[in-house]
Amino acid sequence: DGPVEQIKIPAQPSLLPPLDDDTDVDAKLSLDRKALLTRSESENVAMYLSRVRLSSDSTRTAAEPTVATCLQSGSICPSALELARAHPVVPVSVSEAMAVEACRRLLDDHQLLIEIGSAAALSIVGKRLVHQIIPDLGSDDHVVVIVTGGANISFDRLDSCRQRFPYPAPIIAKSGHEIFMRMSDSTLKHMAKSKYTYVRDFEREERLLPNTWLVVRIDGQGFTGFTTKHGFTKPNDIRALHLMNRAAKVVMESMVEIVLAYGESDEYSFVFPKEAKAYDRRASKLITLLVSKFTAAYVFYWNEFFPDTPLQFPPAFDGRVVVYPSDRIMRDYLCWRQADCHINNMYNTCFWLLVNQGGMSQRDAEKRLNGTLSRDKHELLFSEFGVNYNHEQEIFKKGSVLLREQVPIDVVDKDGNSIQRQKKVVQIQHCDIIGDAFWREHPEILGEQA
Repeated sequence: DGPVEQIKIPAQPSLLPPLDDDTDVDAKLSLDRKALLTRSESENVAMYLSRVRLSSDSTRTAAEPTVATCLQSGSICPSALELARAHPVVPVSVSEAMAVEACRRLLDDHQLLIEIGSAAALSIVGKRLVHQIIPDLGSDDHVVVIVTGGANISFDRLDSCRQRFPYPAPIIAKSGHEIFMRMSDSTLKHMAKSKYTYVRDFEREERLLPNTWLVVRIDGQGFTGFTTKHGFTKPNDIRALHLMNRAAKVVMESMVEIVLAYGESDEYSFVFPKEAKAYDRRASKLITLLVSKFTAAYVFYWNEFFPDTPLQFPPAFDGRVVVYPSDRIMRDYLCWRQADCHINNMYNTCFWLLVNQGGMSQRDAEKRLNGTLSRDKHELLFSEFGVNYNHEQEIFKKGSVLLREQVPIDVVDKDGNSIQRQKKVVQIQHCDIIGDAFWREHPEILGEQA
């Protein structure tokens, strides 16, 4: 953000001579003349820009070494050059630093990983250059950015590329006849060296240890009062548990690096693998993002699960992130949470039966259960209330497990035929995760082969 200088774009965007009337070009016939195309590429490739600028018919050109290797090509499709004659096309090249920055921001904001060369077009939007490149663009006009994936793009490769360039990237773009759009050195110096810059020295960003499991746990804050005020069924309100699962699903769908989530009562744990790169593993970013997204989803879907119970006051959740150095310790953490679910549920089942059906006060029920073991609670439930704890719903006893599984989906191919394809979707299970069977069935969670 900031002033951009040298933004004089030629009035005529198409720099090649027009096609003859008898030339047959599909693009000329099919494209709406009112649409204006911007063809973007990184500076070290910039083949299209150079051919159009030189009014050359050659489709062969030499490209310099570039980080956008997946989309790099030694030639240009002839119809692409013909399109520049038949249709207003603005060729633009941007710095590779801008392309890498746009690629990383898309990953952080939307969990989409695209090829770096493809992100060149996105950088124009991210740096707010669209109106400078296309001055006639109206406030009601739509801007569509076409991006693509890549065979060799990965979190590690993107991270390696980003370390080579300044962040945030200065604006350096070319359009038309050697027109540059860039932030002046004086502007950059002014922004970086104002007398108030020293306050940034007080900021501290805690980056979590690399090559460790990350677990972000979210807990309801003051939920004893919240559940009482909103009339939750004791000991378990199935509506509230489904709402928690819905909010957790929103979080997991928005963060592609989460491999598993586990929830019980008013808490949820989200597990990131050792190789996770989300937000550069900054603790504050991960915690605040997950807590805010979870809370927002909880409120957003409240009426879906409690249609007859309006919110009396906003719910609140707190969060923490913990690193675990080994697979075994991470699994033991999840075992601890599921064992806690079982212990708490058995106690609460006994407690509320003693209060609601046994006529005891809450204090007397607490005294009655003090010092009892699991077998004592089983006996109490069966002998006094005819309840077999083993027949209780699995969601109450074992909590909820969210993981990504391949499921068949119906799609329509280019010929209009209905076919099935596999897609990974977030699924909810209520199963045992303490034993080895679950981990043998889902080896991908630990990064192992089936």
